[in-house]
Amino acid sequence: MMTNQLLRELVQLFEISNSEVSSGDGQYTRGIPAWRLRRYASINGQQSSNWFTLVGYADYCIAPCYDEDVEVVVEYDDELGGYGYRCPETFKWRRIAEENLAIYEPKTDRLLHAIADIIDIPQAFRGGIEKPVIENLLWKLGKIRIGRADIDVWMCKRFCQNLGVVYDYLERPAIPELGILLTCGGPIADMLRRPKRFHIVRLLDMLPTNSDTAAIDQTIIALLTTRSETAVLDSSCPVNFNELTNTLTLHNHPEPWVIKGPLQIKAIRYMAEQAIKGRWDLPAGEILNAVYGTQKVGRSRRMQDLFKSNAQWRSYITNRENGIWGFVT
Repeated sequence: MMTNQLLRELVQLFEISNSEVSSGDGQYTRGIPAWRLRRYASINGQQSSNWFTLVGYADYCIAPCYDEDVEVVVEYDDELGGYGYRCPETFKWRRIAEENLAIYEPKTDRLLHAIADIIDIPQAFRGGIEKPVIENLLWKLGKIRIGRADIDVWMCKRFCQNLGVVYDYLERPAIPELGILLTCGGPIADMLRRPKRFHIVRLLDMLPTNSDTAAIDQTIIALLTTRSETAVLDSSCPVNFNELTNTLTLHNHPEPWVIKGPLQIKAIRYMAEQAIKGRWDLPAGEILNAVYGTQKVGRSRRMQDLFKSNAQWRSYITNRENGIWGFVT
């Protein structure tokens, strides 16, 4: 069984595994050198072989020099039949075992499946683990059930260094509006712009510190279900739109409305956002622009056309006057 500490260290190592290590003749190998791997207490010999693959050898190592560690060049000595380096303190030749120069690469598929197991992503929904959408950077772990919705969960390493390319992918029209993006690095700034309506969560923040066994802190998942259908509605606002389940609830209406069509969802979401800001009456053109953006062809010209496939809509939306629409309150 995986321990919490082991999972934390594997996630930290996964984050830095894109580093390039000099491996001789001007070549660089991407991975983690042995001397860095051994700083992590949980990564012993057995765990190293379970979670990492040997991909090469470095042409340098780290050696102590008085009160600091320095990089020293490693060379092969034909007479001694092994590798060594010149001690930076004594200038004496010191041998070094080849295993201490090893470069390791994480077994990515195994680690991502372990994380998917912990957050209860069904095996049938994990097709994206073996096929990263951005090479060595972004993976789709699968879907997690939150309320009545199946939400895509993504995994990203070196997130802060690759915001542009990650956002460009996640903001494609084919990617659902809602998603959870797990990151492996440091804390995420509160003011950071999110792609679409994604929740960005630092994976290490989801691992409880008071547990020996690897697990996910369920309170974090609970935070992602804010305004769920089981939540108590804010009595100060008569309208509530649950982004995870696409459900509209009006205080004066006995039955929530689960909205199906993606264009209708955009319209209701925009109207709810504006209602919370105090704008209850909106021009039809403004709502339709929020739905279609710059799209010119194939767009509805009236609210009646946008909602014509759903008979429920007139119980929740009303035409207050010519061209002005709002919620039934």
